[in-house]
Amino acid sequence: MNSVAQILGFAYKPQASSSLNSLLKLNWMKAPCQNLYTMNRKLLLIVAIVLAFNFTACKPTIDYLGNAYAPTSNVEIYFDPQDIQRSYKIMGKMENSGNPGELDRAEAVQAVMLEKAKSVGADAILFSGLPREKWLSDSSETSVEKDENKKTVTKTNRVNTVKIYEANLLKYTD
Repeated sequence: MNSVAQILGFAYKPQASSSLNSLLKLNWMKAPCQNLYTMNRKLLLIVAIVLAFNFTACKPTIDYLGNAYAPTSNVEIYFDPQDIQRSYKIMGKMENSGNPGELDRAEAVQAVMLEKAKSVGADAILFSGLPREKWLSDSSETSVEKDENKKTVTKTNRVNTVKIYEANLLKYTD
């Protein structure tokens, strides 16, 4: 006759002296608790790795072409060249690469571009107009639903695009 522990897959291994006292200690319950603890730790580790990957994979990648100077700590942001009151030269150009899975929200791209501008020594960023759309992929899906009297065919087309933001990095000359 099988015990509950054997049915659940937990083996009871009696000690050399299987007295009533050792049975009451419920040694057979330690194994499942340790397994659950180990499983929870592994699950937590997997979730942490997936979340870390998602957060790093989503960060926009910035492509930069231009000169580099000593890093700066304060970079001004402009959207219209007429707003710039100081004389400047364009030290470089940058844009987000628009890879699949990367964020293309204006705020996220602007924040990453600001950090890149600081690291290459820019004094200001001049964003150029509205973003352009970059085509990544397209897909179509066809579904068929049959009723007693009719057949409905639905075709869905999806276009996967990303927004590309462009900016000039400025170095003040005065």
